Amino acid sequence: MKSNLFVVMGVGLFLSAPVFAGELSYSGLEFSVANIQNGSYTDQGKGVSLSYEIGSVLYVGAGMSKSSVLGDDQKTTVFGFGLHHSLSSTADIYMSISQVKAEIEDEYDGEVISDTGSSMEFGLRNKIGKSFELNLGLENLSVFDETQIGAFVGGHFYVAQKASLGLSLGSVDDYNVQELALRVYF
Repeated sequence: MKSNLFVVMGVGLFLSAPVFAGELSYSGLEFSVANIQNGSYTDQGKGVSLSYEIGSVLYVGAGMSKSSVLGDDQKTTVFGFGLHHSLSSTADIYMSISQVKAEIEDEYDGEVISDTGSSMEFGLRNKIGKSFELNLGLENLSVFDETQIGAFVGGHFYVAQKASLGLSLGSVDDYNVQELALRVYF
């Protein structure tokens, strides 16, 4: 119930001042690879996501990722929307809400279990100069009757006006994630 109230309040905040940081785009395609660590166990993942800005404060997004964690193959599909609010001409705060479909295939018997849940993300994007963007965020992921809280920090280096290379470091429960990304804006 509290999360629903928070969402309504957040929507009101974002819609109250429909301006945007002209330096930041919410329309783009991103390809990523990730290194996932849990104690001494390390695995990899890959993903692709697409987002498109509608109007001055709303964007929609979808993505898919595949990984192998502790020997189990995992596939996650997300679809949702987000809102952003300008703090300055180069900085935004944002909030996104997504539906998440997760599938896990057991490495021993091949059994696939799946569940549908939700994700809420809150963050800050700040363009520093013409070539660098700093990102900070928190995520609340609820799937498989569990809620996980994650945090990340990252940056994107603009190699061209419409393309950037990114690196982010995150932590979700017992997992640490390092991700490299290529983002193309349109």
